[in-house]
Amino acid sequence: MKAIELKGITVVLNHRTILKNTDMALEKGSLTYLMGSNGSGKTTLIKSILQLVPITKGSISIFNEPVSQKNISSRISYLAQYPKLDRDFPISVSELINLACSTQKHCPLSIEEHLQRFDALEIKDKKLEQLSGGQLQKVLIARALIGDKDILILDEPFNNLDHRSEERLIQILKEMHNEQGKTILIVTHDQSIVNKDNDCLMLAHGHLHAGKAEKVLAEHKLEII
Repeated sequence: MKAIELKGITVVLNHRTILKNTDMALEKGSLTYLMGSNGSGKTTLIKSILQLVPITKGSISIFNEPVSQKNISSRISYLAQYPKLDRDFPISVSELINLACSTQKHCPLSIEEHLQRFDALEIKDKKLEQLSGGQLQKVLIARALIGDKDILILDEPFNNLDHRSEERLIQILKEMHNEQGKTILIVTHDQSIVNKDNDCLMLAHGHLHAGKAEKVLAEHKLEII
C-alpha cells in the first residue's frame, strides 16, 4: 500500500513553476531521504502534501484516500524546517511536549521517557528562551515524534544538531521504522548522513528521481561521504 502518492503534481508560486508534473510514491513502512540542492523545491513538495501550498494540477493521496485536512491531522506528524514558535512565550520544555501529547490519540511514552530518548531530560524544566539552538531543535523533534502517527515527515531535522545528536536521532528514526513500521520521509541537503543502500528521492529542476542513494546521488554527481 502507498502511504503517500503524488500523481502529476504541478506547483506554481509567484508565477514560477516549482514542481512540474511530479510523481512520487512512498510505500507504507518505508524510510526515505528526500534530497536536492537549496531552492530545488523540497519544502514546497512537502507543503503541497500537507495542503500548506496549493497545487496547480495533479492529485495527492494518503493511504489510498484523497488528501484532506482530516487524514493529514490524523496520520501525519510534521517537523517544519522553520517552525513558527514564540520563544518568549512562558512555557517549559515538558509543558510544550505535554501540550503536543494532549492533541494525540495516544502517546506511547511518558514525557520524561520521551525526552530521555533524545538526551534532553535535563532541560525538561527550562523555558524555551533559555535553550540553545541545538537544545531547541531536540525539543522540536521530540514534540513532532511524541504521538503515534503513521507517517513522519521531517524537514531538515539535523539543523543545529551536533554529530552525537544526529546519530541519536537517526537511531531513533530507524527504531520507529523497523519496530513500529512507521513511514518516514526525511528532507535533507546533506548527503553525508545518507547510506548508499537508503531509499532516496532526488529533486532537481522540478522533477523527482527515485532509487537507492548510491545510484541516485551518482547520477547527480554527488558522492556519499
